[in-house]
Amino acid sequence: MDKKRLFISDFDQTGSGYMQISTNIALGLANNGYDVKCIGLSYKGEQHYHPFSIFPCDSFLMAKGEYHNLLTLWHPDVTVCCLDIHMQERILQQVVIEKEQPPYIGIFPVEGDPLCMDWALVISQMQGQFCISKFGTEECKKKGLPT
Repeated sequence: MDKKRLFISDFDQTGSGYMQISTNIALGLANNGYDVKCIGLSYKGEQHYHPFSIFPCDSFLMAKGEYHNLLTLWHPDVTVCCLDIHMQERILQQVVIEKEQPPYIGIFPVEGDPLCMDWALVISQMQGQFCISKFGTEECKKKGLPT
C-alpha cells in the first residue's frame, strides 16, 4: 500500500479553520508513517516545523502547475482537498483534471439547507466526501450523497 497523501487547502499561517483542520490531519498522517505534501493556498513560504512539505501557492493557476508536477514526479495515491464547496468546484474543474489522477477526497462544510443541486453535483464528483458537521452530513444524505 502506498502512503503518499497530497493535501490542497488554505494554509495561510495567520490562521484559518481550513489550515487548522488540514494541519492536524496532515500531522496525524505524518506521525503514522505517511509521506504528506501540501499545496498551500495563501501560504507565503513562512518557516514551519511540521513533518511535511507545504508548497506556496497564490492562485488556482499555480495550484494547477504544482498539482501536475507532484502528480508526475511524486505520484500521490490520494488527493485530499479541504475547502468550501465552491472552491472545490474550481479545484475539480481547473486543477484535478489529469487523466490518471488519484482518488479525490473532499472535506467541506454545509451550513444551510437545503443543499443546492449545484453543490450536490460538485460533491458527487468526489471519490470520498467528508462533511465537517452532522447537520451538513444529514443535508448531503437527503440528496443521496454517501457523505
